[in-house]
Amino acid sequence: MSLYQQLIDAGLPVKSATETGQVEGLPGVEMTSEQRQLFQDILLAYLNPAEYAIVLRRRSARTAIANIPSWATWDEATALDWGMTNIGTPLANGRDNLPPANTLTFSIVRNIILQIITIMLSMWKMQEAHTKMLIALRNELYPNLQETAAKK
Repeated sequence: MSLYQQLIDAGLPVKSATETGQVEGLPGVEMTSEQRQLFQDILLAYLNPAEYAIVLRRRSARTAIANIPSWATWDEATALDWGMTNIGTPLANGRDNLPPANTLTFSIVRNIILQIITIMLSMWKMQEAHTKMLIALRNELYPNLQETAAKK
C-alpha cells in the first residue's frame, strides 16, 4: 500500500505523499498532536520498518514498566529498605534465634543451617549491589518513568 494511502486511511489531512516520504498537508489544516504522532509513526514504519519495530518495543517496555507502580516509583533507598526488611533482617534474625545445640546431631544440623544463612546473607549483599545497578540503569533508560507512573 502506498504511503499516501496509509496516511489517508489513518484519517490524516494530507494532499499528497511521495514514496520517498515527501508529504504535503492540506492547506490551512493543522494536525493535532495525536495526528502528528500518528503521522510520524506511519512515516517511520513506511520508510524504516526495522527502526519502527525498535520504537514500538521501547514504547511497550515503557508502558509495561510504568504499569507496575511499585517498580516505577521505588528509588534506591526504598528498594534497599524493602530488601533489608524482607530478606536481610529475617535471615539475620533466623541466625541469631537458632536454639543452642544440645546433641551431636542437632549440632551438625545447626552448623549447616548457620552456613546456609551466612551464604544467603552474602547473596543478599550481592543483591543490594544488583538493586543499585538495576535502578541506576532504569533511571538512565527511562528518566521520566517515575513522573509517568505518578500521573496514573
